[in-house]
Amino acid sequence: MSTGSHTTIRPFTPSDADQVATLLTARADSPNRVTGGITAEDVLRELQLRRTVAFFVAEDTSGEVPELYGTLGLFRTSGRRTTAPREVIADMFYLAPGRRGGTATGRLFAASLEAVFDAGYDVLRLTVNPANTTAFSLYRRVGSVCLRHTTAGADGNVELVNHVPLVLRAVAPHLDDTARAALRAITSFGSVTAPRGADLSEDLEIEDGKPVVRYRLRFGGYSVEAVVDPLHNVVDRAVLTDPNGIDHALALPIRGHQQPVGPQFVELAVGSIRATVDTRDGLLRVFDDRADVVGPLLTATLPNLHEDRLSGWRDSQPRVLDVHTVGDAIVVIEHSEDVSLRAEFEIGLGGVRRTYSLDVAGDRPPQWTGELYDTVGLRHGTVDIGDGPVSTASGVDLRDCSEMPSAAVPIDSTTGLIWEDASRGVRLGCSGMQAGGLVTGTLLAHRVGPGTQTVDVTVDLTPHHTVRQPISEHIESAKPVETVPNSALALDVDRGVLARWRRDGHRVLSTPWPRTSAIGPNPARSGGLWVTPEPGRADRDHGIGWGAAQSTSWTRNSEWLEGHGGLVRWSARHHTDSVHEILAVEVEGGGHGDVVVWSTPTLARGARIGVRDGAGPETMLDVDRRFEVWTDELSVPTAAGVTLRISNITGHHPEILVRATSSGLLVGCVTAAADLPALWEFDCTDTVSTLSLAG
Repeated sequence: MSTGSHTTIRPFTPSDADQVATLLTARADSPNRVTGGITAEDVLRELQLRRTVAFFVAEDTSGEVPELYGTLGLFRTSGRRTTAPREVIADMFYLAPGRRGGTATGRLFAASLEAVFDAGYDVLRLTVNPANTTAFSLYRRVGSVCLRHTTAGADGNVELVNHVPLVLRAVAPHLDDTARAALRAITSFGSVTAPRGADLSEDLEIEDGKPVVRYRLRFGGYSVEAVVDPLHNVVDRAVLTDPNGIDHALALPIRGHQQPVGPQFVELAVGSIRATVDTRDGLLRVFDDRADVVGPLLTATLPNLHEDRLSGWRDSQPRVLDVHTVGDAIVVIEHSEDVSLRAEFEIGLGGVRRTYSLDVAGDRPPQWTGELYDTVGLRHGTVDIGDGPVSTASGVDLRDCSEMPSAAVPIDSTTGLIWEDASRGVRLGCSGMQAGGLVTGTLLAHRVGPGTQTVDVTVDLTPHHTVRQPISEHIESAKPVETVPNSALALDVDRGVLARWRRDGHRVLSTPWPRTSAIGPNPARSGGLWVTPEPGRADRDHGIGWGAAQSTSWTRNSEWLEGHGGLVRWSARHHTDSVHEILAVEVEGGGHGDVVVWSTPTLARGARIGVRDGAGPETMLDVDRRFEVWTDELSVPTAAGVTLRISNITGHHPEILVRATSSGLLVGCVTAAADLPALWEFDCTDTVSTLSLAG
């Protein structure tokens, strides 16, 4: 327990659950906030689900009644992410406003790192929203590095990793008594590590063909420079510099490094239904080759048998599995000391029957269960959990509990769930789940227990052929947008953005040019429309990010802007007449994943946006709260007094991603990277109507 002035940093007790629930619900800036709030029971259940290693609270003891105002926990899983052996995840870090400039921030983290070290863990993993500058700067200040994506993923977070406990544990046995005494005197890891900047791309280096991370630590006049192999969590080499400036190479154990195993799949198809199982972690993916859906219709994790081999919906840890086919089924078998799992995925013309058999031996309590997550790939449409269909859009009809899965909307095990995307003619049913709930409209958490459990997944599909509008004469007659800075419509070639779009002096798009500003989880932007390549909307690890301006130089070749090393190019053409003002944006991206045209439409005060899938009815959405919705067409009554309608003309698997954020609308026009250019139409009309104009 750490004390100082009137603040105490101490371990959580169950009696704190009510105060923690209130703290994490009170304000929208909480990283673990759930719309509608959470209860003390949710907090206690969450700590159980996350395999909590340690959970600390910050408490003000100056008054008669202590006030709990901060939290930080160490977990083996967060639902999204999981950890390998000897790793933990830091999450649920929050300090109440007015408490963020004091010493509690560093003391919470110091207590956590001390707990990591004392409990025998070597590596601390973190997921942080870059817009949460308090947490982000703290994590960077204590040496946390980025090993994967340097921009926020679909959940708004980047993942950071901290190897400081690993380095300290590796070098400690090789220090003399004086150096070890200095090491034991450390009270704050913030004073030990060399600080890192905001550019995450600088963290990972390639040395002799393999990735490495460098750490520089200081304590008691000594310093250590260590080179860490982040794929295997080992210190390759370290040099100690003593207070006299003399270098001492530390004799560390030589370890053989196994090459990471790439993806390996067992695949089976019956008719149009196709299933694959990843032999590394047992991840099941189900496709229907008739469906006009990017990615799998269903992704399901394998129940966890081992504390050190957990599964999250964004990643899973590798296991030792026997994966093979038997007739029309894929069979997965895993053993632990006292539990064995047999998962059988039977493929049929109508879907997949999943049968889980869990045999428990020894004295393991009979209430033991295995957690698993099902992700439905229908981004459009509705879900019916027994009370009638509601939108699958995150944060619209169902609350988003992805930060706190314990607060998921409970489901009745006797009721089947139905997802339907009417515009694409796809209907997916799921029945036979035991206790669990909907974390989001497309994410289901449930459990399997000892014995045998069968979950049926049915697929009904009547393929619909998308009919897109022809290229209009307005687009055919459109002229390239110029680079005139003070005009109502202008490009900034150097930044690769549409720098300005105004109508009658009012902004159609929110354009910070020539400044740089942020939206959502902190993507830097200098215009109202720009283009980025993305890993892909069906990418499990990252998904479509938030439009962060990735470091690149843009050049102009005829009417095309080219960037990202020639991987992406786009052009903007403009037409205006007495009725319409049209911006035609054509984009082309090579390689894999998706290419996204981002824009930030202004919104008239009090107005609602309109979304529509295919030829279906228009749905009007209020933007006074945060949400995410996928759609085929979008209509925005803008602050310029015109309605902006966004739709696709040509492209490979086009979809529109709309995010309502605290700093405005962020719209991503998404198409698969392909040689075929995608053409998007941004049509301004002088009417206050929305998509109803189109029928």
